[in-house]
Amino acid sequence: MPTVSSPNPHHIFLHPIHHSRRAFLLLTLAAPFVLHRRPLAAGARGLFRMPPARLANRYFLVRAGESEYESAGVVRTNPVAKTAMDSGLSPEGARQAARAALELKMIGACDDSCWIWPSITQRSYQAAEIIASVNGVDRSHIVPEYSFLDARGLGAFEGRSLGSIAEVYESDGISPNIKPPPIDDGTPNESVEDVFVRVTQLMSILETQYSGDTVIIVSPDSDNLTVLQAGLVGLDLRRYCLAVNIIAFVYSAFQILAYLLISASSAAASRNDVWVSRFGGDEFTHMINASVAMAFLAFIAIAVSSIISAYNLFSWNI
Repeated sequence: MPTVSSPNPHHIFLHPIHHSRRAFLLLTLAAPFVLHRRPLAAGARGLFRMPPARLANRYFLVRAGESEYESAGVVRTNPVAKTAMDSGLSPEGARQAARAALELKMIGACDDSCWIWPSITQRSYQAAEIIASVNGVDRSHIVPEYSFLDARGLGAFEGRSLGSIAEVYESDGISPNIKPPPIDDGTPNESVEDVFVRVTQLMSILETQYSGDTVIIVSPDSDNLTVLQAGLVGLDLRRYCLAVNIIAFVYSAFQILAYLLISASSAAASRNDVWVSRFGGDEFTHMINASVAMAFLAFIAIAVSSIISAYNLFSWNI
């Protein structure tokens, strides 16, 4: 099961899927992700399962912009408040949604018409209206989803700071079935597995209701999209946590290697300088200087690769 991360209010995802799940077309605050349809034989569609053998439609996954609560750094996942005005887009969230809408227009998402499926959550529906306006989509093609796209319920973390929910995602790394602590105010406490069930039900509806269409899914948080994306590209959700741990182990090994390499190179450079100052330089000392320079370049390459790897890992989890 994938380890999902906090509902980052500063990112909007428009994920395209015609190639690698990490091949994001990065924007300032958006990364397009498209699921392309493949033709189906008549009557070939049945019970929808993850991962699907093929899709009947093309999909864009969009993370709604920052909400008023998120701008204040407060967790708000109780579905009772999802249609409240203070669950709507903040000024920055509206700008993020507009940028996402323009990117969709630039890549021609709705050139042949499209359907927009937002969560009924205020910020998602507002983002959907912005997308529709920019892309010339009639409001009758906005179809609100009342439950399957709700933000992941975080239980006892409701009302706490956004930073506090790092604990939830640490638990996700242990098991996809671990739920956040419960609370008695009606806020659900959902595990990653619970989210997976919801988004699978959503895809079942869409794949049954449409054929050969473009559907833009607008989610109020990133958890829905991360889990949906993992299911659609065929990740074994039970083994995902192991994969993340392996990546973390390799990343740590690279850090150790880089440290040893730069330490050894620094020591060699110092000794070589002492030798040259006492006895003068020759072909051997020049070779040492060249080797040290190569070691420093290798260190820089490892450092840059580590930063890129860390960025890819964390961006997958936001």
